[in-house]
Amino acid sequence: MDESHPEWWENAVTWIRSNGGTVHPSVSVSSNRELIVVENVEKDTILLELPPECIPSFAAIQSHGIGKQFCDYISNLNGRLYNDEQDLSIAFVLAYQMENDDIKSIESYRPYLDTLPKSE
Repeated sequence: MDESHPEWWENAVTWIRSNGGTVHPSVSVSSNRELIVVENVEKDTILLELPPECIPSFAAIQSHGIGKQFCDYISNLNGRLYNDEQDLSIAFVLAYQMENDDIKSIESYRPYLDTLPKSE
């Protein structure tokens, strides 16, 4: 990859590809974190294809230790929540993982999390 890409982008591309996804070499990222195409590509070319392993889903989170604990806890709140239980479960697990790099019990979404802007 081009050395002008930020490290988080290169890590994300490696993660996507290592899980069977596609990131076309013409796809890059702008300084505003927007995906851009930097070269002409042929019509119908697949530019980005994310495999299920790279998409934080309720099923993936629910099937592992800490994720299952969050899901069970939220489920026990019996509809007293404003947001959807599945969305909250995913959000809690991602927030937990942002603060705890040592998670081994769920699929690591660290490359995805690193693409998000940092709070200041």
